[in-house]
Amino acid sequence: MRTLLLLPLSLVTLVLACNGGSADLTDREISDGELVAMMLRLADLGPAYTDLEHENSSQFRANEDAAEDAFDGEDEAEDIVRFGRVTGYAESFIFIEGFISRQGVLLISTRVTIYESGDGASGYLRDDLEDTQREVGVDPDSDAGMLERLDEYHPEGIGDESVGMFAYYTPGEAEPLPTNLTWVKFRRGRLIGEVVIVRFDEEDVREEVAELARKLDERILAVLRGEIEPRATPTPRLTGEPEPTATPGAARQTP
Repeated sequence: MRTLLLLPLSLVTLVLACNGGSADLTDREISDGELVAMMLRLADLGPAYTDLEHENSSQFRANEDAAEDAFDGEDEAEDIVRFGRVTGYAESFIFIEGFISRQGVLLISTRVTIYESGDGASGYLRDDLEDTQREVGVDPDSDAGMLERLDEYHPEGIGDESVGMFAYYTPGEAEPLPTNLTWVKFRRGRLIGEVVIVRFDEEDVREEVAELARKLDERILAVLRGEIEPRATPTPRLTGEPEPTATPGAARQTP
């Protein structure tokens, strides 16, 4: 199981959504700057979360990191090769008071992962279904909490396929209180986008997370269309690929 701040963003059930036959904007090289620009900003999270602060673990996630964070690292390493994972980037906002008091919201995170193809990205989502089901009720090797329960829901109009999930984690040595995660994970072409809210209570935030996922999907498309400028990258991508150049866009806006 992944640690709390790295987020156990795995999948249980896929909901296929029509893409209207539009062209696949992800069918080209995607630069580091574009990938970083796809992340939701604090202003995108809404007025209820203005007190959150940027979390310093926001960074590129190399294939080695993804395997290390997984519940079954060996299986994940095989999946990375099998489905053609390239790299990913995650950006999080944390509520310091929530962390101290162990009440309410703790963390909101967005992540986008690049795969070599849309088929590979879709295949990973479907394989992740089986992997996540195996995590329920299994004691982890680490001192993180155990995934006790998963409740799925089906947000519509997000990407090419999507899933929503509420996950309940029992306490572990690293997490002395129960932790609840609500997330939506979706595929847009050869990209997988994810939004998660981590809380110390069971407040129903499924619609909030689904709406944030729609915003993330829209922002991904805006970046790919050249409507949002690539952002400066804090560190280079950690793969063997050469760094691609961004595709210039006609209309630009300040992210």
